[in-house]
Parts: sequence; C-alpha cells; structure tokens
Amino acid sequence: MTEEFHGLNLLTMYLDQFKRGWSYTAVYLLRDRVDEGGNQQFGFYRPDYTPRKAAGYLHNLTTILADKSSLRNPGKLAYSISPQPPTVHDLLLQKSDGTFELSCLGRNK
Repeated sequence: MTEEFHGLNLLTMYLDQFKRGWSYTAVYLLRDRVDEGGNQQFGFYRPDYTPRKAAGYLHNLTTILADKSSLRNPGKLAYSISPQPPTVHDLLLQKSDGTFELSCLGRNK
C-alpha cells in the first residue's frame, strides 16, 4: 500500500462519515507502531513523528470544513462532474459567508 492510497482511503472514510452526518469517527493508529511485529505503517505519522501524506490530507480537509458560524438560509448551487466515475466522491459545502466549496476525492481510472 502506498502513502497516497492510504491517505486517500482515510480521507474517503472521513468524507463519507461527514456526509452521513456522523459526529465522530475514530482511527486507531495516529503514529506508526514500533513495539509490535508486522506491518504497522498505517498511522498519520511515522515513528519519528514526521507526517505522512494522510496527515496533510486530513489537515487540508479539516481546514475546508472549519467554519465558526452557521448559515441561516443556505443557498443552492447546481454543478456536475463529467465524467464522474463511481470511485469519485463529492461533497458540496456552503460556508457561513455564503461561499461554496466543493470537495472531490477519488481515483479516475
């Protein structure tokens, strides 16, 4: 498994859970394990605490989702992704200042 695939896999999970309205989603390994045998390289950080791609991706996602206010009357925005393969997930968000942000994640084969 590559760091790219690992990061996209975690981000897809977080986006899916957010889209479903879940308030909490937990990932077991924040840092790679060094006290057990086997492949323990699925953390957000390496054993020396340097970030993996997944950590950067999660930081970018939380930055996009961050909004300190709410929007009283959300608007609508028509958009399409063409062609949109089944492996691409999208989530349209509207910020409290009225701007829209579109988050797309996936692989185009």
